[in-house]
Amino acid sequence: MTGAIDPPPYQMVGGSHVFVGVVWDESAIRMALPSNVRPAPGMTGGINVYQVMQGHVIGPYQSAYLWVDVEGYDAAPGMPARWMLAGVYGPDPKTATALSRYYNLPVRVGSSRFEPTAQGKLAIATLGERDILTVEIRSNSGEGTLGTFLLHYVSQLAPNGELIVNQIPGVARTREAEVISVSIDAPSGDPFASFPIKRTDWAVEVLDGSYSFSFPRPAASLAGSPPLPVGT
Repeated sequence: MTGAIDPPPYQMVGGSHVFVGVVWDESAIRMALPSNVRPAPGMTGGINVYQVMQGHVIGPYQSAYLWVDVEGYDAAPGMPARWMLAGVYGPDPKTATALSRYYNLPVRVGSSRFEPTAQGKLAIATLGERDILTVEIRSNSGEGTLGTFLLHYVSQLAPNGELIVNQIPGVARTREAEVISVSIDAPSGDPFASFPIKRTDWAVEVLDGSYSFSFPRPAASLAGSPPLPVGT
């Protein structure tokens, strides 16, 4: 990934998301996390398939990624920080370039799309010419609930191993949904194929979200962050 991309902050508007909460296979998660990052109890996490209509520097774009909840850097009580396991952003490569360069996230150039169904919608992630992830949900009626949120995404800068946090404040309209199915069809050995799902727990649609990616700050600067293990 090459080219000059301005650093964050990045502001986005017109976000449409399908979130699915999952429980991951424990062995796969522990293999993926560095030694100084602890998964949250229960190996909880999720899938986010989304699109952004416009943005400062990196919008518009399409995306899908997998995450696991992690301990010690909560955005708020009951809102654990997240660690991205695998992601695609595109179709313009500048978004994947920016997220790789400034946050060291495990992302590649890809795309996503939504397709309506009789009960709700399909949320699909594509890498190259292959659909690697398909989520089907049953949508609830109504306009949803308008609210604010703050998310913390933790990652590790190379080569020194320092943990950083991308704080994401936002406003969005959300409504609960029902998971019908989740299918991962990535090639063997692909990061998207490396994390078996034990169970799906919940689904939420986000309508017309507005949020920003902050300039990364040291994770150790967050109040209540855990001490690093000796030797790190």
